[in-house]
Amino acid sequence: MEILCPLRALDEVDPLLEAGARQFYAGLDSAVLFGAAAAASPVINCRPWPGCNFETDEETRDACTRIHQHGGALYLAFNWYAYRHWELDAILAFLDRHHDVDGVIVTDIALLDLVRVRHPQLRIVLSTVGQVQNGRAAEFFRRRGVSQIVLPRHLTLAEIAGLAEHNAGLAFEVFIKNQDCFFSQGACYYMHDKVYPAVEYKCSSIRRYTTSRPLTPLEVVGLRRHLTASVHSCGVCSVRELAQRGVAAVKIAGRELPLERKVSDVRFLRRAVDALEGMEQRKGARTFKTRVRALYREIYGEDCRRDCMY
Repeated sequence: MEILCPLRALDEVDPLLEAGARQFYAGLDSAVLFGAAAAASPVINCRPWPGCNFETDEETRDACTRIHQHGGALYLAFNWYAYRHWELDAILAFLDRHHDVDGVIVTDIALLDLVRVRHPQLRIVLSTVGQVQNGRAAEFFRRRGVSQIVLPRHLTLAEIAGLAEHNAGLAFEVFIKNQDCFFSQGACYYMHDKVYPAVEYKCSSIRRYTTSRPLTPLEVVGLRRHLTASVHSCGVCSVRELAQRGVAAVKIAGRELPLERKVSDVRFLRRAVDALEGMEQRKGARTFKTRVRALYREIYGEDCRRDCMY
């Protein structure tokens, strides 16, 4: 099972490699792509905040070199919802001069199609913003050249298993750490308003929504249960079940987080995955979860909060 590690600057590469990371994803500052025109296109990916992205061509190139020296790979996130034509041109021009990049994480179908034709050597990963929730959607993107799909955070283990079972030609990736919101990315704004209108969530953009119709008592109880699940941010105890259900990669969210936190998260997850691979098949989920909670205490210096995502 692969571990996808967030990266925001060149000086994070060596400590994260030492912690056990090999697969990385990063973004670009808009100035790298657009230069003086960057102010007209402030958002390139879903972490557009200052300090979350590579700020020069050289930084990207040097990061690729160091990662490749350790047998790893670097994926660049161009996963905003849609791009204008001149933004697409700038992204393609960047990829033209960076053949060392291993893959891209995308949402915009226009960009997906252009990358597939112009840079067939790149691995194309569909962002969670693409919201693949069923087999037909997965097959649609597979036919367009996608080889791996980051699944939405709200899918259950059973739903993930069904997708993996019926889409053998695809690899699936799930969030495993620091993705608090149950309604992340592509479903944001819609899941709360239309499907789960009674859920009160901390996100300020959600608070303005109100219930569109009266809810039954049973619906209120169910929605409160979803709220309980929505703020949980760790799924490492479920790595065993995810692997059994065909998940190929797990993703640590949070390019914006401090380096120390990322190093701890990578160490924790690396050791958990290694423990799983070295564990006898006859040993069950309870044994694995006990081991994971002991690792959590060892690495973070406190007891696991049991905030399980899956």
